[in-house]
Amino acid sequence: KALKGRVEGLRASKINTLGPFSLPVGKKSAAKVNRSNSLQNPLHGPPYYNAVSRPHHHRHHVHHQLTAHPSALATVIPTAAAAGLSQNSMAAIFMSLLALQFAVQPALSRKYTSQKANRRGVIFVQEIIKFTLAGIFLLSTGMDSTRRAVQGWTFKACAAVAGIPAALYAVQNVCALMAYQNLDSVTFNVLNQTKTLSAALCCFLIMGKGQSRLQIFSLLVLFVSSLITEGTVKLDAIFGTTNGDDDDDKKAEIVVSTDDDEEEDKEKENDDSKIDMKRRFTMGIIPVALASFISGLAGALAQKSLQGVGGTGGGRNSQLFTMELSFFSAIVLALSIIGNENDRESIKENGLFYGWTPKTLIPLTVNAAGGILVGLVTKYAGSVRKGFALIAGLFLTGIFQAITEKKNLSREQYVGSILAMIGMYMHLTHEKIRDDIVWASVYLLGAAIYVLKKPVLSKGNKKTSSAD
Repeated sequence: KALKGRVEGLRASKINTLGPFSLPVGKKSAAKVNRSNSLQNPLHGPPYYNAVSRPHHHRHHVHHQLTAHPSALATVIPTAAAAGLSQNSMAAIFMSLLALQFAVQPALSRKYTSQKANRRGVIFVQEIIKFTLAGIFLLSTGMDSTRRAVQGWTFKACAAVAGIPAALYAVQNVCALMAYQNLDSVTFNVLNQTKTLSAALCCFLIMGKGQSRLQIFSLLVLFVSSLITEGTVKLDAIFGTTNGDDDDDKKAEIVVSTDDDEEEDKEKENDDSKIDMKRRFTMGIIPVALASFISGLAGALAQKSLQGVGGTGGGRNSQLFTMELSFFSAIVLALSIIGNENDRESIKENGLFYGWTPKTLIPLTVNAAGGILVGLVTKYAGSVRKGFALIAGLFLTGIFQAITEKKNLSREQYVGSILAMIGMYMHLTHEKIRDDIVWASVYLLGAAIYVLKKPVLSKGNKKTSSAD
């Protein structure tokens, strides 16, 4: 009865009675339109007037058609499409800028940041700069956009979406520092590169975003490319090729060493190895694995906040989220400075800006801009594909190093960049590539490696046996 009364009220109203082009019409005209629209509109589906004129047969259409009229949606979609670039285009732009920032950051930090400066103080000021830049970018979008971004903002919601990732990043930094002090660089880099895989796992657990078989394979390609680009995995070790000079040096070292020296060294190594292995595992491997997982977890939480539950990019404003994350990160850093006795004494004696110059602000500002880009990449591309931008940054780092230090790129950097591009292509176009083509390519790649490796091993058998 209530529904019938509502429909009769709409019939009597001239304002709410609309024609085919969303124009107000009178009662008689509305009756004609209702009769003419007795069939479905081929462009817009079930007609609006059929739901109104025949409530007993189309009651379930009334609320839906009143809230989202097709003609209204038709005017919104072209406006959004004509507003600017698509989400994929924005993701590509921000990923390119992030790769560029990642490439130039080490050189700027080495050149303009003094070793005497307090590290926690440097990061604290960097978070303040990041907060300021994000606020400027947010205001530059216009007052209407800013009001929409902060509409319904509460500190409780802010702490929920940004406080937890900020605390996780702080724990990650502590674990990474502990692991770096107790592991060699090769082991640390290998385990640290699993953060992209952990990001994919956490995105699946938190957001329900799974990965296809091809995407999983592309992530493994990304993992291998990062190891090769960083020099952790050498191509000579893969294909079994070594320089003759290196073999001669190894033989000379073996001849010079005596049996007595070897026995003494072995005894010392056996005594220390038990303690070192236990410390290496508990204080090195576990912390770096935990740091890698926390990185993926924090990235997935940030992606959920920025993209929304559905992951469509309609979540929290990126600049606002960066400001919130910087605020809580600064609080965590301030508490860590207060809790560290060495930092307290250093700041009391020398001040917070000891070892600073005006040029110190250059790497801090660039790194702060990189933090804003991380938020934009996470929003438009996701935390998993952010890893591809960082791999591209590794290759660009080699290019900048070759230009500034006049050093040629190594084979590992070339091969790693090619693998990264292949992995990125497979991950982005996984729905367009057939699985049989992928596995055929894998088999061909394995066969090529076997063919390249076999003659080298046959030539080097004598050398290997003599060295043994």
